[in-house]
Order: sequence, then structure tokens, then C-alpha cells
Amino acid sequence: MLKVSTFSVSGAGAVVYKGTWDAATNTPTLTSGVGNKGDYYYVSVAGNTNLNGITDWKIGDFAVFNGSVWQKIDNTDAVLSVNGQTGAVVL
Repeated sequence: MLKVSTFSVSGAGAVVYKGTWDAATNTPTLTSGVGNKGDYYYVSVAGNTNLNGITDWKIGDFAVFNGSVWQKIDNTDAVLSVNGQTGAVVL
């Protein structure tokens, strides 16, 4: 679970966790080019909502507003299998 917090990132300013975002229904409603710099949402439901040309949202991604546009932090790079096995694999 994510903790609600505000923290600074060198060169980027403060980022503020705003909550979860459903990218399938765009809830809460996010609009291309509209937001407050540093606001970010955790994608809780995968979907194809278009935010500044980004349409591939997966659970675990972050939508971050940089002051001009929404950007995606792809947090879904996962290993799908190891040695042909899935789940908790012991080699």
C-alpha cells in the first residue's frame, strides 16, 4: 500500500500523492495538459485513457503531472516466468 506523503525530488520539486486512478473509466477525471505540477496517481485499474498521448496504463504505473503534461512512470516491468515456470519459482 502506498503511504500518502509529500517529498522532494532533486530538480523536480515536490511530488504529491493524490490517490488511486482508474485508467479504464478515468476516475477521478484526469485531462491532458491539466493538473498541478508534482501531482501523481497510482494506477489501480488498467485502461486506455488518453493522457497526453499515453494510452497504455497498467496496474502499478504512476501518472505524474510535470507542470505541462502527464507522464507515465512504468512500474509494471515484471518477470512473467523463470525457466518456463510461473509464481514462486525455486531453481
